[in-house]
Amino acid sequence: MNEQVLYSSIRFGIVLIAFGFVVFMAWRRTALDVFRSDLFALRDHLFDFMWENGHDFETMAYRRLRDEINGFLRFGHQFDLASIVTVSLITKMPAEQHELLSEIDLVDNSELKLYLRSIYHEVGRRTFRYLCVGGSQAVFLIPLIIFYVLMRNGGKWLTETPAVVADRMASLGRVDSPILGYIRSTA
Repeated sequence: MNEQVLYSSIRFGIVLIAFGFVVFMAWRRTALDVFRSDLFALRDHLFDFMWENGHDFETMAYRRLRDEINGFLRFGHQFDLASIVTVSLITKMPAEQHELLSEIDLVDNSELKLYLRSIYHEVGRRTFRYLCVGGSQAVFLIPLIIFYVLMRNGGKWLTETPAVVADRMASLGRVDSPILGYIRSTA
């Protein structure tokens, strides 16, 4: 075997192992940490809202929403998109409203009802985002999400010069990037 081919094969193997580590270990752990910190923040905002506005902490909708968030925090490491889809297909749940939403609808105070609904939907968005980017499927889903966001403008970016497209793609890496902020908010 040619020496150059041998070195190329070794380098390819090292890169493949490093890529596998990043995707299956570091990426997953980081995504889980981000998911949990988001949920902790939402739970804290919910508590602060209840405290500041003098609402009863024994309200059933509040307690159930808090229990749901705590369950996601406790068992988030066991979530992945494949198992959620499989369980959904096997159990064939009816298309009824989630019990927690029914509980929220029973709340008399309209301000509290609106806030509980907003937290409920935000938890759902964060969970969906974690399911999409938290596992090995992220290798396929993140480029699809980026492509979808870019195509929402009717593919206008396809007619721009390569330098403009390169600048837009480079701006994705910046923390204050408006495009990245948009992608995060829609994912």
